[in-house]
Amino acid sequence: MAVPMDVLRPGTAQDTAVIQFRAGLVGLPSLSRFLLVARGPTPWWWLQSLDVPAIALAVIDPLRVDPHYGPVLPDTALRDVEAASVRDVALLCVAIPEPDGSATINLMAPLVIHVPRRLAVQVVLEPGSYPLRHHFQP
Repeated sequence: MAVPMDVLRPGTAQDTAVIQFRAGLVGLPSLSRFLLVARGPTPWWWLQSLDVPAIALAVIDPLRVDPHYGPVLPDTALRDVEAASVRDVALLCVAIPEPDGSATINLMAPLVIHVPRRLAVQVVLEPGSYPLRHHFQP
């Protein structure tokens, strides 16, 4: 699923562009406000923290990594982002890009974003459903 969000540049954020993670992220529970930033012609987006500007996480559309990616999301994920169905959300996965252009993608804990409301949650899927460290060569 393509992520239909505005391409934002640091310093141009408006309150309506902020993505709110009410429960923070796994390992970063105190960070809740982010911008999604595109940087050049790469598959990567950056999830830029507004709470701690030194923190930005590389993220990618999981369908670029695995065209058959289709995790079963718990009902709580949709409720947390105030979405009526899975069709109302976009998924992103955290990536660790390597200098050679490859990356390790966390397919086990996708970010679920209800784009119109700008609400998001990170979901940890059932063990074994998707890998925590999936090697990817764009």
